[in-house]
Amino acid sequence: MKIYSETIASEIGKKLGMQDIQIGRSEFDEKFMVKGNDEFFVRNFLTSNVQDKLLTLRSHKPVITLDDNGLMVNVPRVLKTEEAYDRLIDSALMIIDRLNEI
Repeated sequence: MKIYSETIASEIGKKLGMQDIQIGRSEFDEKFMVKGNDEFFVRNFLTSNVQDKLLTLRSHKPVITLDDNGLMVNVPRVLKTEEAYDRLIDSALMIIDRLNEI
């Protein structure tokens, strides 16, 4: 599974037929691309709480990758405030908690 911020390129790609998993919440679906092999798992994983956490990270352009047993939560720039680091760590911990629940 891979979740990343929607860009102009991905918006164009969607218009040309590129597919992503739509969660059904427009606020989230318009801001993030979601790719995955198991749509049921992705929908089950992305609860409203997880979606809300990712939306709070939106300005940092997070990329969340879950592949086999590896989880990577990445932002493409250096965070400048303690609050931003706290938000990133809190989001990563919530993702881990959600994975443990599934």
